[in-house]
This record gives sequence, structure tokens and C-alpha cells, in this order.
Amino acid sequence: MPNNDYILRSDAKKALTSLPADLDAETVQRCIEAMNNPKAVDVEPKRRWIPVTERLPEERISPMTMDYTEYPCVFDGRAGQREVRYYKFGKGHFWHGSGCIDEYVTHWAEPMPLPEPPKEEKE
Repeated sequence: MPNNDYILRSDAKKALTSLPADLDAETVQRCIEAMNNPKAVDVEPKRRWIPVTERLPEERISPMTMDYTEYPCVFDGRAGQREVRYYKFGKGHFWHGSGCIDEYVTHWAEPMPLPEPPKEEKE
């Protein structure tokens, strides 16, 4: 935190969701105020390509499909092709259909959250 009078919105959300036993009332109040402050600053983590040699993604089930979550991946093909594709990650491997494609995936990134779907206009 930059100073005692300021708390980041992301820190406020984290503090309120974990609520440790030693969290004092003043900090809780500052968190609530920060969440309600339209001028509070959100700091997003910098997105980057993560090498599979560094770590693999977390295994998650997509709430939309009830299937493994798809991650953007860098695909390195045999003919020198390199492109970004989306593959599911589960059971410790990247999947395309029923085939494991670990040998072609060199990097991956956290998926971007999607915006809320548009609301249907009723006549």
C-alpha cells in the first residue's frame, strides 16, 4: 500500500474475502470505503506467457462447460509454425480432443475473464 490513508481495491477485496482473525475494525472499514470509492485504483497483474518448463496451469473446471478450462497456448508445430491456440488443461496435460499435445505447447497464459453476456431486450 502506498500510504496509511490509501488501500488498493484489489487489496480490499482480498482482505474482505479472507478475513483473518486479527483483522481490526479500522482496516475492515477502510476496505469497505475503498471498494465503494469510484476513484480507487485497481491494479491488474501483468499478463505474460508462462513457459511450461516454469510451471503448468492450475487444473480448473469451467463453470460454463463443466469441462476443463481452456488456456491460450503457444503451439510450436513440426513445420516451424508457431501460433496461439486454445487448449484444455486437465490431468496434468494439454488436450486437443482426446489427444494429449504436450509436445507442441511451449507457453501458456491465464485466460482473460469474459464480459457479462448482453442482456436480451424484451419487446
